[in-house]
Amino acid sequence: MASGSGIVELGIVGSRNSGKTTLVEALAKSLVELGYRVATVKHTSHDHIFDKPGKDSYRHRRAGAEMTLAISGSELALFADSTKVHRQLLMDVMATQFDICLVEGDRSAMNRWRFARL
Repeated sequence: MASGSGIVELGIVGSRNSGKTTLVEALAKSLVELGYRVATVKHTSHDHIFDKPGKDSYRHRRAGAEMTLAISGSELALFADSTKVHRQLLMDVMATQFDICLVEGDRSAMNRWRFARL
């Protein structure tokens, strides 16, 4: 159903172990069954390093690349400094492919996002 006219962003906000992920799973499943193309974002207030030392993608970034895409036959991952990559750029890209983006996170992690929240 993606029409290129924009993407609906809906934040799922709550404290740890409050059922956010379960709600995101149920919403995503229901929306897909209704024919929507759904994207999700898992936002955390913790500092996680997803790219690991020794991996080629990690080496690319250590060499100075500000953004690296790791692409396999079945998945892709984007690695970048979250303080340097503007959220709107990512949402603009997602808006061309998806109808709805469910963003999961706790209150402190979600303060930078401005959209409807559950």
